[in-house]
Amino acid sequence: MTPLEENLLSVLRSELWQTPLQLSLSPKEAEELLNEAREHAVEPLAARALVDNNVPIGKQLVPRCLYAIQHTREGNDHLNGELARFAPFIERQGLSLAVVKGQVSGTFYAHPEVRNPGDIDFYCDAENFPRVKEVVEKQIGRTIPDSKGKHINFQGNGVEYEMHSRLTDFYYAPHQRYFNAVVDEALQKRPMRVKINGVDIPTLPPDLNVLFTYVHMFFHLIRGGVGIRQVCDLACSLHALRNELDTDLLRQHLKALGMENGFRAFGWILIYRLGLPAEDFPYTLNQKDARRGERAYRAVMRFGNLGRKIDLLIKEENAAHTVQTALGVLKQSVLFFDFAPTEMACIFPVQTMQKAKALFGK
Repeated sequence: MTPLEENLLSVLRSELWQTPLQLSLSPKEAEELLNEAREHAVEPLAARALVDNNVPIGKQLVPRCLYAIQHTREGNDHLNGELARFAPFIERQGLSLAVVKGQVSGTFYAHPEVRNPGDIDFYCDAENFPRVKEVVEKQIGRTIPDSKGKHINFQGNGVEYEMHSRLTDFYYAPHQRYFNAVVDEALQKRPMRVKINGVDIPTLPPDLNVLFTYVHMFFHLIRGGVGIRQVCDLACSLHALRNELDTDLLRQHLKALGMENGFRAFGWILIYRLGLPAEDFPYTLNQKDARRGERAYRAVMRFGNLGRKIDLLIKEENAAHTVQTALGVLKQSVLFFDFAPTEMACIFPVQTMQKAKALFGK
């Protein structure tokens, strides 16, 4: 581990678990730390830790930290306000939804206001999806184009929404059926709510909240890269939900989806890099988990948030881009085959065929 990584992990552990930070940095080291944190979309978290612990970073960097904190707080305030209006509006129509990721994940942090905001993702089952779409279209005054993917997009009051008909794409059909079924059943029988802006927002129950956070992160790792921000989301969800989480049910889901190995590997990162209390993790780890965890950790630090540290040679969505993307997925699926063997055996042929059809079908 490099000194830069050690510094970044130190400030993140301090902010995530609200522990004292004893760190001595030169102005150059502090700037490198903030730059690296930005690559992983955790600069506001790092800035908050540095400011709260009065770490000397040089006068020139203080405004940068204060701006990162304030700008992120304003972004979260806007999203939270819109979500606190949108979700109750949909429910007042007699319709159901479940908000996921994003602002829900933020509620699991010690300081939700410094988690980088993005868009608002929510899920509707097969019964509610077309009805919610119709209500939204009337509200925004335009038709939302249908999509062959797992979600459709629309904007409202400066916020990007993703409305999901399925939460994630598995590449082995039985896994997709299992996941879809347990999500729909759970939302009917044991829904969960979190407070955002004083409003109860519907979301997934604890076991599926943790599961989806992991599955979403893992597939991002394979398809384009994932940074430490999404690993922080997983750590914070496990810690915040530790008293409500049915660990037996979570392990049952992971086993059914063939994803236990990968989850355990990331557990090693959570505990031994980010400082998650070991008792918050639903497995006892071994040396094999440690070896896999180190492999995943190296990939996380190399890629950055959504792969932003990797400079792709081809940006335009053409045949060359499709080939390059497919080769990247192939490489990652081989490297992390033992994390989820069945999914990794299926992802390359399935996704390559999908991208080829999308490209040549235009």
